[in-house]
Amino acid sequence: MKKVIVLVLIAMLAFSSSASAAYTAESQETRYGQINHSKYYYEVSISGQPNTQATVTLMYKGPAGQREPVYGSEVTVTLDASGSAIIYSPDLYCCTPIASNPYSSPVVVQAQFQGNYGSVNWFYLHARY
Repeated sequence: MKKVIVLVLIAMLAFSSSASAAYTAESQETRYGQINHSKYYYEVSISGQPNTQATVTLMYKGPAGQREPVYGSEVTVTLDASGSAIIYSPDLYCCTPIASNPYSSPVVVQAQFQGNYGSVNWFYLHARY
């Protein structure tokens, strides 16, 4: 009898921990910014399962494709009943191109969705004055 109870508890634990699936989507990269300007914010439109949470992060994209989050860029929202949201980030100090290579600092937006699908519809990086 004890073995049955232990097996039932293990099965319940295994089922509950596998129920929190996540899906990650990424925008196309952008390589623009203003030379000698470092204050920006991003605007992004995402879609996924209605009434679920999504976490959006601006990421530096390295030369070998590696990703590194921009400090302070993570925003978590709950998608509306239609499954969409438009997000405006806080002010970020990042993405400053240099005069000798103004296209050397690509960034992307990654969105992690609860559930098993989602997409980044569009993404803009704006200078903040």
